[in-house]
Amino acid sequence: MQKIKIFLLVLMISCTRNPKQDFVFEKIECSPSEMPEYDGEVVTLLDNQTGKPLRDTLVERVVKTRTIFKPCREYIYLATYKDSLNRPISSSKVWMMATGTRWEGQKAKQDEIIVQYEFDDTQLQQIKKYFVNRLLLGNPWQVKQKEGIVENVKGVWMHPFRSNQYNFTEVAPFPEVKFPLQIGKTWTSQLSIGPGWGDWSTTSIHNEYKVTELTEIKTPYKEFKKCWKVYATSSANFGESIHEFWFDEAYGFIKMHYTNYQAQTLTFELLDVMDK
Repeated sequence: MQKIKIFLLVLMISCTRNPKQDFVFEKIECSPSEMPEYDGEVVTLLDNQTGKPLRDTLVERVVKTRTIFKPCREYIYLATYKDSLNRPISSSKVWMMATGTRWEGQKAKQDEIIVQYEFDDTQLQQIKKYFVNRLLLGNPWQVKQKEGIVENVKGVWMHPFRSNQYNFTEVAPFPEVKFPLQIGKTWTSQLSIGPGWGDWSTTSIHNEYKVTELTEIKTPYKEFKKCWKVYATSSANFGESIHEFWFDEAYGFIKMHYTNYQAQTLTFELLDVMDK
């Protein structure tokens, strides 16, 4: 009888527990389209006399490639976010897949990726305490969204993982390389932030990039023997952010390390790559 009571007590305790379930990313169907021959910008030609639109035309034709962002290739990153004293704020996963189609935001130049963010609502209020842009606290939390990337013979560029607690990557240098890569190479870019971005609205950001070395780097996914390390800075009226990243010519941006203008850090490291 005593053994039966003990067994029933253990069973009741185990049934009342509600352990946190592992987050499961949504399975996304992938139906790639035929790869375009070129990337480019679409501009509208106007009639000189009337000023009315005549036709759209493609300019800056750049030979298209899909070596890194292969259609249906999936990436998983580990995102580690820390405060200015190096104390953990959050640690979660980010999933990304190239769909092999054009992004609606700029069909002539950018391919589409789908990004999913691991989400734990029990940590939401704690994470929001560290937002550098307090005016964005009311924005809804994003679990899935579509973004754009550029990959062609001239270079690779992508929108950063810029939702939720990672939104400050919007005002840091975007992940970008320009071919051919070599140590010491530099380039610049400008970004104008539109309305709706709180403290950053209607501001201009100047970015500077420099390739600093060709090096080995070990990630949770695997060790890469030849990666280009790029050191980039952004300057704006609210402060300077730093973005150091490592780029592999077959897998892309395998590690990205940010230091924002409030000295918080954010690191994305490649955990897994799945080709279909």
